Amino acid sequence: MELKKFLAAALAVTVIGGALPVSAATAAEEIGDGVIITDVSTSGKFGDISWELDQQTGVLTLSGEGPVAYEGYSPWNDLHQEVTSIVVKEGVTSLPESVFSLCYAQTLDLPSTLTEIQGEALGFLGLMPKLTEIRVAEGNTSYTSVDGVLFDKDMDTLLKYPIQKADESYTVPEGVKTIYDTAFLSQRYLKSVTLPEGLETVSEAAFYNCKQLEQIDFPESATEICGNAFPGTPWLAARQEEDPLVIVNDILVNGLAAEGAVIIPNGVRRIAPFAFEFNTDITEVYIPLYVESIGKSAFFHCSAIKKLDTGEVKEIDTGAFCGCSELTEVILYHAEKIGQYAFADCEKLWLITIENPECEIYDDPATICYGGNEKDGYTFGGTISGLEGSTALDYAKKYGYNYEEMFPYVITCTGDANGDGKVDLGDAVAVLQYVALPAKYSLDEYHLSVADVVDKDTSGVNGKDALALMMVDAGLILDEELPVTSAKLDEKLAEQPAV
Repeated sequence: MELKKFLAAALAVTVIGGALPVSAATAAEEIGDGVIITDVSTSGKFGDISWELDQQTGVLTLSGEGPVAYEGYSPWNDLHQEVTSIVVKEGVTSLPESVFSLCYAQTLDLPSTLTEIQGEALGFLGLMPKLTEIRVAEGNTSYTSVDGVLFDKDMDTLLKYPIQKADESYTVPEGVKTIYDTAFLSQRYLKSVTLPEGLETVSEAAFYNCKQLEQIDFPESATEICGNAFPGTPWLAARQEEDPLVIVNDILVNGLAAEGAVIIPNGVRRIAPFAFEFNTDITEVYIPLYVESIGKSAFFHCSAIKKLDTGEVKEIDTGAFCGCSELTEVILYHAEKIGQYAFADCEKLWLITIENPECEIYDDPATICYGGNEKDGYTFGGTISGLEGSTALDYAKKYGYNYEEMFPYVITCTGDANGDGKVDLGDAVAVLQYVALPAKYSLDEYHLSVADVVDKDTSGVNGKDALALMMVDAGLILDEELPVTSAKLDEKLAEQPAV
């Protein structure tokens, strides 16, 4: 199931109830304009195992040996509102998604023999609108539970926090590294969540639609945070009131409230997956130095973007700019990887320049295209520009797209620390950032060389170099005068009137 359809289902079950299709286990006969149910089965086969519902206690029992291979609605679908608990007996090794589809059970007991919860079953487990507790039998080698919360066996991943668990605060146990897709989806009571140091990943829709969630404490170790993890939470709403660009740990995680020209702040290293998706109010995007990657579907169908400056971005993930239908020109200066559908459905893109001759471009005509489909093919009326023998030209030639060969060039501009082809205040900023935090704002060997403009090759890159570059920007030193000595720099400073 596609995530967007799944989230729509999640919103639907926030109102408990509603009719579901009549299952094959129910015999019915038409009388006039209506349907009269004449027999509802309370037991039977579910794939290769058996099921039985005790209508007195509401306990649904699944028993047998091996995995369950089953598609479609569960055979107890007509009785879903009568189920108060699900007990999976020892011997069952695998469960399909239909087990948990809109089931009203309050508790779930899983056996030690269970090794797999199939497909979207974990997602549907989060849609059980009355679930308060998940219990896993001792000896299970794939799953475990602590305080009614489901984890993988090693407790590296928190898989599911029950939607009706009534605690208002929760501290994720030490050792957990990943919050799984939809793990807290639509949780009704939580107001605060503390994530442990060492946690690395907050996955898709992890806290989606948690309407009471006001506080999330992130550790510095969290380096993979999905942009669609927080919509529908008071936490996100409060952060958006402070700034439409919500940033956590140098990751821009949400820009849905942004409008007009968006200037990504200095210090951002990544733009999270889905961070701006479907934001049709942004028209320009300027990405500064040191942003390393643009996540999956980050600007998906941001259909009003007309201008894009990609800075020194190295990785553009799947669908990052898919559906940016007003985008006309893109220059990728340092891209090392372009994912599938990254520039799909960009109907007005007339030129995309890929300067890195070894850039890895996902081998699919839909990676860069105006539109199309697998059956009828894809089209691209623009031009792909790259160096002779580059992967960009190879890609264009393979799929019959227009291409042009770039002329190779070498930046020889002394002082051009940020590599944009000119010397100005931006280069001074790049040097100051490097001097202050070299691990975070690194410069490669070449740019360190061109940034060394005072006492070249003697003292390394330091604050004097930044000062000299500021003076170039102010017109107090000419480009062609670089590099200079400390004595020359002092002389230029002495010439300036006292303030």
